[in-house]
Amino acid sequence: MKRLTILLLALCCLSCKHSNRKINPVAIRLNKDAQVLFEEPGWGQDHQNLQDAIVLLNKAIQKDSSYSEPYFNKFIFQNALKQYSNAIITGKQFLKLRPDQANMKLMVGEDYEKTGDTISSVKYYKDALTAYNKTLDTVRSSFINFTSASSTAWFLRMPRVVTCACTQR
Repeated sequence: MKRLTILLLALCCLSCKHSNRKINPVAIRLNKDAQVLFEEPGWGQDHQNLQDAIVLLNKAIQKDSSYSEPYFNKFIFQNALKQYSNAIITGKQFLKLRPDQANMKLMVGEDYEKTGDTISSVKYYKDALTAYNKTLDTVRSSFINFTSASSTAWFLRMPRVVTCACTQR
């Protein structure tokens, strides 16, 4: 279940808009190699695999520091190793590249809470809430525009029934 949650967060986070910028292919390969280590059986128990994956992710970040996916994966691996202080640093680096990511703001807030820094955690929770509300506002306005347009389209496709008062008895 923990693995599924992490993968869902990764998909959610990484499915958002990316720039059309060309990513260094070596960084992509290193990131994928780190993910392979993550996917090996018993990944949660094998701390060495996670450490090795973090080394690969650091190399990927060195090759292309504007590629956000290695930061996200590194953050997840550091959390699995309970390296919360390091994960906070990595999460902040990710947020510099992707400042609109509410999920990461929430997770950094959780890490601050795990380290006992509730003041910083509250700040990140509030930032996450603001980002989630912004996203919901966008979804709501898109939904309203969609339902308005689809209602209009439905109305225009309706057969016209004209009744004359004189034919009714």
